[in-house]
Amino acid sequence: MTFSVTLTEWENDLMLPVPVQVARQLGLVAGSVLTVTVKSGKLIATPNGRRSKLDELCRRINASNRHKPADWGAAVGREAW
Repeated sequence: MTFSVTLTEWENDLMLPVPVQVARQLGLVAGSVLTVTVKSGKLIATPNGRRSKLDELCRRINASNRHKPADWGAAVGREAW
């Protein structure tokens, strides 16, 4: 199976979209962990079968990557803030 994809930029990284047919065949979902290597001028991304756990992701939260609280405005209707 061969696909042509276009790299996109996200912050300081380049992102490689994975076509849905490839993701399904390999059992990939959002959050899947891949090992990326460069060999003989080729980029090789291999699923390592490991998916991040919520507690592992939460341990990575720190002051530099935590977003600021969102102001949703005043309550409308019967919401309780």
